[in-house]
Amino acid sequence: DCSNSVQIPYPHPKTQGFGASILIADVMGSSSPELIIGAPNTNNKGEVYVFTIQNGDKNTNPPKAPQFTLAKTLSPPDGADSFGQSLSYGQFIKNGTYHLAVGAPATEGSNGTRNVGAVYLYANGLNDVAATASLSSNETGSLVGLQLTAMPFRVGSESREVLVASGASAVYAIFSNLSSEMVDPRVIPD
Repeated sequence: DCSNSVQIPYPHPKTQGFGASILIADVMGSSSPELIIGAPNTNNKGEVYVFTIQNGDKNTNPPKAPQFTLAKTLSPPDGADSFGQSLSYGQFIKNGTYHLAVGAPATEGSNGTRNVGAVYLYANGLNDVAATASLSSNETGSLVGLQLTAMPFRVGSESREVLVASGASAVYAIFSNLSSEMVDPRVIPD
């Protein structure tokens, strides 16, 4: 029974790959979560759409469904390709700021090598790219950013996160919120 479902329409007719990645997080800094949807094939480069969520009311007759309103469209930075293939959210840089991570696995390398991939971090508000990660080796077909996972862990009473990006043949820990005494998230010193 799909009577409680809500369809979120494509933001524009040329949207392709809509829903390849989906995330709910407060990426706009509004203290309310937004729905973030990747569409990595849009305009041959990809886009990411951020929707505000207005809660529904199941106690009305008939029940009122949640409403989703397009608040922001993130276009790919220059050179990015398959932007929005993967999404993650966390505190990946040791500055206390949360970031939206957007994978773009078909991004060219610095020397024009195909499908090296990249991951872009956006701070709350999503106005500018705060950081970019890509491989310096420019290995063709690496596809960094094909999938993204935020991996939280604890050191004593302190919480930390590592952003893990998988590619075609390897997994990379590319952004981490580690202190100088903590270099490996799997080992917690006494």
